[in-house]
Amino acid sequence: MNTVSCLKSHKVVKHYILGAMWTYLSLVILSVIIATGFGYSMISNTISDLGNSGSTPFPFLFDVACIIAGIITIPYNLFLHSTSKSLTKSKIIHFTSRCGLLSGIIGGVGYLFMGVFSSDRSGPNGMLHGLCAMSAFSGFVFSILFFSIRFIFSPQKRAKLFGVCGVVIPFVILVLNLIQLTPLLEWMLLLSILLHIVPLNHWSVK
Repeated sequence: MNTVSCLKSHKVVKHYILGAMWTYLSLVILSVIIATGFGYSMISNTISDLGNSGSTPFPFLFDVACIIAGIITIPYNLFLHSTSKSLTKSKIIHFTSRCGLLSGIIGGVGYLFMGVFSSDRSGPNGMLHGLCAMSAFSGFVFSILFFSIRFIFSPQKRAKLFGVCGVVIPFVILVLNLIQLTPLLEWMLLLSILLHIVPLNHWSVK
């Protein structure tokens, strides 16, 4: 009975975190749609402006989205780590999986506090919000990079292609943002992260 109960609890947790992920994506899309009606543009406005009351009448939507994503990042990364370890005995993959877990948690904590220290509550000279954003984006990019490495060694062409893209694309866009930060590049970075991390999360729980 205890084993059955544990399995049922495990499935319930997976169900809720999948639901939370789609809630996050829905809130981000809703935030963009509403803000666009008030002059927001991905070309001229940063992602953080979605949490700025000067850019949108409902900045709390994006703040809540960041907090939700930050919280669910921890169980997702634990699932990814345990799944990666269970599928291979390779010490290299085990090591990169641990690095992915650590990077993902750093990214999740940073994203959570992006919602707490939003553009409206960014601290002196926006320092708190800036540090949280840097931790979030860097953490997620390196988490994707480390977790994607195992796919490169997969015999399946689609998995291998996904692994190569996960290692290269978010990292390159992150470097471009460090060279010259623009709103459009920042949005490209977020989209590249989502295009890799959403499939990874689904794979980990399914």
